[in-house]
Amino acid sequence: MSRNKIIHLVPRLFLKLSNLEVLDLKSNPLQLNVDADVFKDVRQLKALNLSDCQQTLFNSLLLRHLPLLEILDLSHNRLQYFSIDDAHYAPRLKELYLHGNRISSVFDNTFAGLDLKVLTLAFNQLQFLNSDSFKNVTIRELDISYNQVQITDPNLLNLIALRLQVLYIGGNRMSQYTLGKMLQTLPDLQTLGIGGLNLREVNSNLLRLPTTLRNLNLSNNGLTRVPVQTLSRVQHLQTLDLSRNEFKGLDRDVLDQFDSMKVLRTLYLQDNPFVCDLCYIPALMAWLNQSRQFQHACQPNLPGVKSCLRCASPPELVGKAFQLLDEASLGGCQGDGPLRSVAFHRGDIGLVAACLILLLLLVTVGILVVMYYRRGADYYTHEEDREDDAVYENPGVDDETGDLLNDKKIKVLLPQPLTSSNANAHHHHMADGNGHADHRRQFANHNNQYVMNVNRDNGRLAASSMEQC
Repeated sequence: MSRNKIIHLVPRLFLKLSNLEVLDLKSNPLQLNVDADVFKDVRQLKALNLSDCQQTLFNSLLLRHLPLLEILDLSHNRLQYFSIDDAHYAPRLKELYLHGNRISSVFDNTFAGLDLKVLTLAFNQLQFLNSDSFKNVTIRELDISYNQVQITDPNLLNLIALRLQVLYIGGNRMSQYTLGKMLQTLPDLQTLGIGGLNLREVNSNLLRLPTTLRNLNLSNNGLTRVPVQTLSRVQHLQTLDLSRNEFKGLDRDVLDQFDSMKVLRTLYLQDNPFVCDLCYIPALMAWLNQSRQFQHACQPNLPGVKSCLRCASPPELVGKAFQLLDEASLGGCQGDGPLRSVAFHRGDIGLVAACLILLLLLVTVGILVVMYYRRGADYYTHEEDREDDAVYENPGVDDETGDLLNDKKIKVLLPQPLTSSNANAHHHHMADGNGHADHRRQFANHNNQYVMNVNRDNGRLAASSMEQC
């Protein structure tokens, strides 16, 4: 009976349908609120759908006629208020759908006494919620998303926390701090919807996701970077929704994180402003082609397929599916886009670092060599600056007679290998040379590459070999 033009339901309309278990009346333009006696003769009814029927008021008395009712759908109506009055009227009610109405407040004990598997209050006009709104009720799946309600109490869900497994709370106003504290009170949470919270950037220190999560919705948050550190704590995710954010591309670290999630089966990346150039998407394109989970997810040649990732720029590639691109069709980096390091693997970064270190070592060695050669050049090019004594003067010969001093012969020593002992002595002698200039002179012979030192006291000539720079 759904999607018809029924405008009125008369009492006892279903008199001859006493065994009816499912009744679907959705999308009928009912002009009046449904009378309780309409369902007086269908006491076996288990599921009743009155969604999109222009209802402004729910008459809880009709539940008296439906003791076996398990599913009640009142979504997309014009309800401003909801109350069951007495939970004894609905002892078996498990699923209650109230989303898409105009409900502005949920009073204390509204759902008291119910043991609900699902309660949806999304897309209403809720202005305020407190913990007593969920007093004396058990709820496993709760949807209060997109109400624009200000949530400041991290203990809002404390009364239903132990049994709560599914929570949709996106599209409201709350800080990451409040959300993080709230999640710490939910020990068995498996599905979390926090899309539309305008997070912009996830702070991994404030927002610590429960390790029990299996499904996570982070869509429509204005994210420009995938929160890799936050996702690394939830390794058992099966579904991850990152659609409708601001990703221009995904780098290798993000893709490696996806690969580490061994049970990830569904990944939503649609409706992101991907820039199809060599800076942003080569790594993502390669990953999509190699990933076993997602390589067949897109059939770009089929009209109307929305699962394909498509280019948002440049203009000549707008709307084109990634699977129809190759690197040859990609242009250079646009605007203030990142360098090709977007597609770098960790190994590539390590190789670059090693090359930089090697280059630094080579430059250092080069500088030391240049300094060494310049110091040797100073030694030979500044001889005239030492003393007034002639460089080639032999202090062992008398200036007037030419006779040897102390009547001793000059003994010319051929160059000997420099041992550790005479090397130390030579070094010490050279170091003290400036303080005892009157005891020694230097004789430089450039052809034989020798420097001969003559000691006036003993009249001996010592020859030692020096390496020419």
